Amino acid sequence: MICMSYKIYPLTRFSPPALWISFPHPILGIIEHPMHLWFLIVSLFLPRIAFVLFWLGGGHWPFPPPFDILCWIFIPRAMVLYDVYRWQGFGIWFFIHLLAALLTYGAGGKKFSGR
Repeated sequence: MICMSYKIYPLTRFSPPALWISFPHPILGIIEHPMHLWFLIVSLFLPRIAFVLFWLGGGHWPFPPPFDILCWIFIPRAMVLYDVYRWQGFGIWFFIHLLAALLTYGAGGKKFSGR
């Protein structure tokens, strides 16, 4: 699965909305993914705050309630990974967030075990 939803704009002087990830396609025009760039960047460092801002902006969380709140509290990085995969598939942003999750969960316990 590459992407669940996308919009296609013809190659004209009108551009897609700012802060959305878009890339040119030689035949179709500009393909736009509905995942905001600010969400991808903020969720690398502050995933819980990124989801709250996304929700306040009118976005929907990837899981149904009450599972979404439990994931938001306990495993926010996994929730971000699922959301990135849901919209973009196994792209560069997925692997960047996977690396951040592995560093967070893998190296996080070594700080406290030395005390």
